[in-house]
Amino acid sequence: QGRSSENFFTYGHTVLQAARNVESWAVTHSCGVSILGETCKDGADANPAAIKSADYIFIGVGEESYTEKPGDIRDLRLAEGQIAFVQRVRATATGKIILVYFGGRPRVLQNLPEIADAIFIAFLP
Repeated sequence: QGRSSENFFTYGHTVLQAARNVESWAVTHSCGVSILGETCKDGADANPAAIKSADYIFIGVGEESYTEKPGDIRDLRLAEGQIAFVQRVRATATGKIILVYFGGRPRVLQNLPEIADAIFIAFLP
């Protein structure tokens, strides 16, 4: 419990893999912010031109894998960097924004329900 290794989950697809399996979709992707709401490790940033021209934009938000007690948190809000990123995308995007929340507990989404066109919950494995 609380491990991020894919060795334990040999089935299923990531959101990116599932999107690429739709033959009629031209899929691009980039890192917007890390799961902690910080700049991505690879230095990549979301492509503004791709965001503006996309019909649908999937954005993953949520929290890291955790176990009980070590994973206890005092604040149910998502990382501020995640919220700010979705707001920046909304300001640029003309297409639909679909949020995929990855987490193991309810979290406060602040104004994301008003910004997003759809929200899916994908519980932590």
